[in-house]
Formats: sequence, C-alpha cells, structure tokens
Amino acid sequence: MRLYIALLFVLMGTLVSGQVVARTTQNQSQHTQTAQQIFNELAKTTLMRANFQQKKQLPNTNKTFVSSGKVVFAKNQGVLWQISSPVKADLIMTAKNMVQKTANTQSKISLEQNQHASTATVFLGLMSGNSKTLNDNFSIKSANYTAQSWQIALSPKSTTMKKLFNDVQIDGGKNINKIIIKDKSQGTTTITFSGHQHSTGTLSDSENALFKLAN
Repeated sequence: MRLYIALLFVLMGTLVSGQVVARTTQNQSQHTQTAQQIFNELAKTTLMRANFQQKKQLPNTNKTFVSSGKVVFAKNQGVLWQISSPVKADLIMTAKNMVQKTANTQSKISLEQNQHASTATVFLGLMSGNSKTLNDNFSIKSANYTAQSWQIALSPKSTTMKKLFNDVQIDGGKNINKIIIKDKSQGTTTITFSGHQHSTGTLSDSENALFKLAN
C-alpha cells in the first residue's frame, strides 16, 4: 500500500573557519530552542481528527500517486489512518505495533523487530511533540516560529533514518498542516492535513476497536 510504504517513513584550520563554526553553533542552538517551542505546542494536543491527502511523486517520472482519507490522533493510543481512496483500509500505529487492515486482510508488525516499521514510532513522536524522538533521530536544519505559523526542517541523524530519508519538512500553525518527506530514491511524499477538529472527549467505539487490534 502506498500510504503504508510512505509512512515507514517521520523527522543538519583558519580564524575565518572558526568564526563560521561559532555562528553555525549559535544558529543551531537557536533552531533547537525554536523547535522545542514548536513541540511544546504540539504536546498540548490529546485528541485530534482531520482529513488528509498524501501525494507520492516518483523520481524520474511524471507519475503522482494520491491517497486520501481521515486521520485520528489520540495521544495515549497512537495514530489511526482511515484510508478511503484509492482503496479502503485502516492503518493503526501505536508505540509498539503497526496494523494494516482491509476488508479481507489484516497484518500486524512489531516495531521492535522491524527497523523500517520502527519509523512509525518516530512519526508518532513528531505528531505528539515528543522532543526526545526528535533529538534521537534528527538534526534540526532550521526552525521558524510565529504566533500564526511555524516550520521545521529536519535531516536524519539515526542510522535507520539515514537509510530511508534525505530530509523532512513539517509546516503548521495550531496543528501540523503539512509533512514533506524526501527519500533516498529522490522521491517526494507530501501529506497535507485539513479540517482539524480537537476534542477533550473520548474515542468512538469503532476507533477504540481498531486501536485494540494493535495492542
């Protein structure tokens, strides 16, 4: 499944050269502080529902594959992707497992036993504002924050991330609005979120049932 693949995703000897290093270190410190501010805002979200559209641009071709549907983020559970097009399927991602469910099939992957599937944990960390996930897996190339919007650009730091991605860019405001992933094959995946709805309530019975599949 194209969404499944894309999410295994997710996410910087002279006096002159010495001055450049000093400025770079200072900028890196500023970016880190800004990134922490962004993640502090993301960490406030406990339950959010939104629409999503994913576009996967294949390298050296004019082909773009599009997937769309709804996403549910529950801080204490994980992320549920309810794909409606081009096929109907559910992708459930928790801190320990990933489940892919269609009308006729169901598969479960342990994140601890699969290094590519473990990128799901990274994606969960980014959505929930887990700064440890950020620091363990990415270097911050740049980070900008205002009251209306923010943007953070990441380069892979961990061995697993370096094997998969060239860089990751995340744009947002009150929510994550867009994630752009450039992978090692020179392909680009763009996931756009819209219609965000925050809730202080609970998951529906059907959402709970899907999350239980990944326990």
